[in-house]
Amino acid sequence: MRKPKVIRVATVSASIKYFLLGQLTFLSNFYEVIAVAGDTQFLDEVKDKENVRTEHISMKRRISILNDTRSLINMIRFLKKEKPDIVHSLTPKAGLVT
Repeated sequence: MRKPKVIRVATVSASIKYFLLGQLTFLSNFYEVIAVAGDTQFLDEVKDKENVRTEHISMKRRISILNDTRSLINMIRFLKKEKPDIVHSLTPKAGLVT
């Protein structure tokens, strides 16, 4: 039986690194966990430390119709491909896009 899939999303990878410290590792005992961020600064570190899959989908904190539309389209494609059971956003822009 497959584990349910959880996707945690933040606009900046620092939010995942610091706010979810240890949580992703714990969740991975029960779920397939994917951490998604709008930048790549800490994604490799999160992947190694939390032992979860990470993905980059460009999201900018600043409001921009063009950038936000691109982010939305890329997120829709990603979510259609992954078919998650749960999606949880950490930051306002990530919430808007997800």
